[in-house]
Amino acid sequence: MILLFAVLTGNVLAQESKSSHAGTVTPLSDLLAEAEKNNPQIEAARQGWQAAKQVPTQVSTLPDPQFNLQHVSVGSPRPFAGYTNSDFAYLGLGVSQDIPYPGKLRLKGEIARRDADVSQQQIESVRRAVFAELKGTYFQLAYLSKTLTIFEQDGELLKQVEQAADARYRSGMGTQQDVLQAQLQKTKLLREIAMHHLQVGKLEAQLKQLLNRSQESPDIEPADLLETPLVQSYADLLAAAQVQNPEIASAQKMIEKQSLQVDLARKDFYPDFNVQYMWQRTDPTQFRAYYMLSVGIKVPIYRSRNNAPNWPKPNRSSFVREVSSRRNRNNSLGICARNM
Repeated sequence: MILLFAVLTGNVLAQESKSSHAGTVTPLSDLLAEAEKNNPQIEAARQGWQAAKQVPTQVSTLPDPQFNLQHVSVGSPRPFAGYTNSDFAYLGLGVSQDIPYPGKLRLKGEIARRDADVSQQQIESVRRAVFAELKGTYFQLAYLSKTLTIFEQDGELLKQVEQAADARYRSGMGTQQDVLQAQLQKTKLLREIAMHHLQVGKLEAQLKQLLNRSQESPDIEPADLLETPLVQSYADLLAAAQVQNPEIASAQKMIEKQSLQVDLARKDFYPDFNVQYMWQRTDPTQFRAYYMLSVGIKVPIYRSRNNAPNWPKPNRSSFVREVSSRRNRNNSLGICARNM
């Protein structure tokens, strides 16, 4: 039974090994470029940023004006009743415009711009996360490819040992125990190779998912890994993390947004305005036209029921603590990367 399992498994794995190594080697740089172009997470973040960029113009623009058409009849509900004999009957055209208190629209636009800046930083965060997952999967796949090659070489050696033990047993110079022992070792190795092929299949599926490829597409053959020296010092890496980390930049934009929201909340206690202009026309042969300009003020009197809160300034210390914790995490990641 052991011999039969070894023969069948060896044939199957030989075919899988031959098919898996038949593809063209794909360098990591090509996969990174493909992921940046086709990865759905990066594309979703990019589309979210494109949508967020349109919001500042929308919220910082005056509300749409309202056009009015009025008709007043006298003595009868019929249209134009009393139009020729009464100066109270008229046909009117007008337009009205709501005007927020000065500064409100500007603050709304600035808040929306901070949201767009946060969305832009999220693109880089998602991009780096996808690239990190892609690189890790690619490195694991390259490692398994090397170990599979070593296992296959060991399998050839164990095959020769098995053949030698079988020949010695047939010639009466060896025992059956030596043959069974050689077959057992070969079976264990084939089992290890089968497990490695299973892991390779999982990693291939992960890579295709990150690249937005079909699972039926050809497998990816990784290139040989080469040791890359880390030229930058620890201080250089720390300085780069403080300047280039998108999470820290996003947190700074969020602090600016919260400060602007506080200013806008203060502005809400100031009144808004409404300007309306109306042209009214009666019988032009008997009466003159009317021109009416009115200005309305929307006073927030009901807000006085709630005591005006003492709006605190943004808590800079909490932001500093958050940035410090992220720096410490970046430091630990840099140390781990240096030790790899």
